[in-house]
Amino acid sequence: MDPEGLALIEMFYQAALEPSTWSAALDGLNRRLGAEHSFLVIDHGSDVTAPLIAKAGIDESDVARLLSPDAARMLVPIMDRRSPTLAAGTALTGDQLMADAEFEQTEFYNEILRPMKRYYGLTIWDGSQNPWLQIASCRTRSKGPFLEPEAHALEQLFPHLTRAQQLHRRLRTGDDRAAGLTAVIERLADAAIVLDAAGRLLVVNTRARQILDQRDGLTQVAGALQAATAAITDRLQHAIAEAATSAADHGRRLRVARSGGRLPLLLEVMPVWRLGLPEPGMRSPRVIIFIKEPDAPPQIDERALIETFGLTARECEIVCMLAGGIGVSAIATRLQIRVGTVRQNLKSVFGKAGVHNQAALVALVRNFGR
Repeated sequence: MDPEGLALIEMFYQAALEPSTWSAALDGLNRRLGAEHSFLVIDHGSDVTAPLIAKAGIDESDVARLLSPDAARMLVPIMDRRSPTLAAGTALTGDQLMADAEFEQTEFYNEILRPMKRYYGLTIWDGSQNPWLQIASCRTRSKGPFLEPEAHALEQLFPHLTRAQQLHRRLRTGDDRAAGLTAVIERLADAAIVLDAAGRLLVVNTRARQILDQRDGLTQVAGALQAATAAITDRLQHAIAEAATSAADHGRRLRVARSGGRLPLLLEVMPVWRLGLPEPGMRSPRVIIFIKEPDAPPQIDERALIETFGLTARECEIVCMLAGGIGVSAIATRLQIRVGTVRQNLKSVFGKAGVHNQAALVALVRNFGR
């Protein structure tokens, strides 16, 4: 292909990465074909109007007219003239379907193209793909019909248009999946970290970030996880590598020592596929690590607790503190209320929850952990 055609192909693939440049790419296609407008549509096989991907040389109102259900209905008697043996990816000109004099009598020409001052068309599509892709170009009657060299040029370019659109869809799917995974991980009360195949951190939720910032047992160095000792770091990296590369690995658990006599962190390292996610693409999430803190107070779903037992906001606050290991006197001090008030609130909660002592209440409340 000549340099101009190669440059146009490069623009298609650039548009796959930067969709805002599709219009510029179609402007280049118009110049290549001698067209005055072009538009690109994709269809998922539904009954709804095929959504527009990009356009050049045509305004929104004319696009809406061309892609309307009425236009589709008017096109049926014209497109029925197609040969049943027409191969996918073959460019088709209007004069291959019917003579100009007959075309001028059609509803499609008079209601759709004539108000736009367009006459000749050139289109190509691939119905074998799902979703299928179509591009259509038009020009005025004074410029004459599209000829064989122009149809051939479009056929040369069409496979690249198709691949560029497929690439765009895959990238968008990857972005949507990553955004969805990030949202899910961030909502977890427990600490969680998502890594790629090289062990680089992709998603670190709020609780995991707090643990890493403490630099006690587990931290982040140069984009990778590092434990308190070299030996534990080696075991952690080996577990990450196994989870990232093995289709049969179901993960493993590690204990990560901390300083000051604190209980160790408990890490569960597993491949992301165990979460039921579809096979991801490049720079994709491969490993997820859940971090348990045995000495951390439980994260109670306060709303669920209130709705289940009909607690007041103060009662909920007190029982959550109690479940976190804080005694009655300390609760009174923190809330700046009398010890008797705390006990009175607990007595009310006993009745609502159907328990008779603090131990039973704490066990019940911890079942409402997020």
